[in-house]
Amino acid sequence: MSPLRIALYVSLGVNLFIVGWWVGDVWRRPPPMEPRPFNVAGIAQQRLDPATMDTIGPALAAIDTALRSGFEERDAIFAELREAVTAEPYDADRVETLLSQLVVQRTATEEAQWDLVGDTLAKLSPADRIALADIIFLRPGGNRPPKPGDMPPPPMGNR
Repeated sequence: MSPLRIALYVSLGVNLFIVGWWVGDVWRRPPPMEPRPFNVAGIAQQRLDPATMDTIGPALAAIDTALRSGFEERDAIFAELREAVTAEPYDADRVETLLSQLVVQRTATEEAQWDLVGDTLAKLSPADRIALADIIFLRPGGNRPPKPGDMPPPPMGNR
């Protein structure tokens, strides 16, 4: 067998190995996940009794609607910001205006959400307020361990 033929077989083997590695990597990759919208009413329905849900269900649905509309408005402002930042000539005044719109929109949306939450909590019994607090006032990311500043210092051992 000639050295050229050996080099071709080695090259073919290496190429097949690389293509197989790439195909395996693509095949194992999980599909991208769609972000799930936060559903206060759905979670509350699982934790609160039906009579309470009849009382506050519309308010919780309004909270969910306010959450979703806030994200949609923010995304629209982000799209405008992308256009303004990449436009030539650069218009700093337009960018500043859009950035301040982001702050105003977020503040207004959160104020409406918290007004709804306050009105809803006033209608509940203490037990239902506790159950709803576990849903509404959950830290972002769920129940994470406390931050380092929140933890007590480690015990001092005998040295």
